[in-house]
Amino acid sequence: MENIEDVFSELSKKYRELTRNLRREIESASLSSDRDKDRLQELTRMIESLDQERVTISNSITQLNKEQSMLSSQTEMLQKALNEISEIMSEWRQYFAPLTDKKAPIQVIQDLRDQLEHEYKSISIEKDQLSKDIGRVSALIDSQQKIVEIVQPLSEESSIKRVCPVCKRPLTEHMIGQIKEDCSQTIASLAKELKELNERAENVEKIANVNQSRASVLAKLTSKIRHLIEDGPRTISPVAIHKKIQALKDESARFSHELNQLKERSSQVDSLLMDARIEQEHIQKKVDPERIGDIRDSLMSSTRIEFFSEAFLAAMTDSLAEQRRIMLTPLTEELSKMWTRFLNRSVKVEMGDKLDLRIIDDQYSEPFRFPQLSGGEKTALLILTQILLCKHFSDSDFMLIDEPLEHLDSRNRWALINFLVESCKRNFPEQLIVTTIEESFIREYLGDPAVQVTSLG
Repeated sequence: MENIEDVFSELSKKYRELTRNLRREIESASLSSDRDKDRLQELTRMIESLDQERVTISNSITQLNKEQSMLSSQTEMLQKALNEISEIMSEWRQYFAPLTDKKAPIQVIQDLRDQLEHEYKSISIEKDQLSKDIGRVSALIDSQQKIVEIVQPLSEESSIKRVCPVCKRPLTEHMIGQIKEDCSQTIASLAKELKELNERAENVEKIANVNQSRASVLAKLTSKIRHLIEDGPRTISPVAIHKKIQALKDESARFSHELNQLKERSSQVDSLLMDARIEQEHIQKKVDPERIGDIRDSLMSSTRIEFFSEAFLAAMTDSLAEQRRIMLTPLTEELSKMWTRFLNRSVKVEMGDKLDLRIIDDQYSEPFRFPQLSGGEKTALLILTQILLCKHFSDSDFMLIDEPLEHLDSRNRWALINFLVESCKRNFPEQLIVTTIEESFIREYLGDPAVQVTSLG
């Protein structure tokens, strides 16, 4: 029954609180004024404006992200162009003079191409001339060698009459020797000239090869430079490209700043929207007739449950109080007898609904409760109660009471020790152990066979 009482007590408390809250909501809804309706319209306009602003901010953020992505792509392209220009310039310096800002790259390329073509024509003419000269000198050497071959047999003949096989002119030995000497000198001179011509031809060939190599490199670099100028940064100046990259970075930083501001404003708008919608929902609930009707229905149902639960709780509380009174009456009657015997006057002890002691003493005109007793009386009554509870609710055949005479006056000490001895003699309890430092009160029982006195000092 006590568990059921607790359940209905919680139920009554719960619905009492619910009823109070529902009454407050109805009162709040009833107090709604035109000001709430005006505020509702104002909130509606505010929400529409904030929604439009949020859409605008979202579109701006999307556009800025696109533009920033384009800037990143352009910066990456320019950085790549810088790397390509560095490679081009490194290869350019191996074959040509360094580029300067005095002329445009295309003009420099055209001038170089004209120069290489002019050099190529000059080299070709020189090669042709050298080829002719080498042929001419070689032919002269061959002719001189043939003359030597012709006159050589004549020098070896023993005949006095020697005739030139070509011109049929008579030749002397001296003339033959002179012809051979002249031919040898001419051949030596022509051989030296031929060597020089061959060396010059080799040099010219090397120059021609270098010219062709430079022309090939120029064609390749021209293609790369044209690609950069037409499709890339439209310049091959690292300084100009660095300026463009810095400008793009500055623009990107400005976009980032704008993006941060837009995102911060977007957060503010979201917060304002949330607050406005919460307030709008709250006001709509306040002025919604259907909701007020639902609250009234809930209030009636809650009030009905509260009434029945409190009525049932009151009946249950009275029933439990009566049950406690019936169950505790034998204990309180016995405690009254023990208290009467202890005080040596008529005293009645009753138990209240909340298990509080109510004491009726013939010496006083009105009943009083346990807190109104003196300290010694409280101690004595508690000891008597412990003995009574031990008797009825314990299987033990003895009790231990430590220093029960403390805080008692002389009369109450004698009354309590005598009561304990007499109770034990009546087997109530069967054995009782009492500790005390009041030696004068113990001496009286040294000759009593029912009392065993032991000194621990």
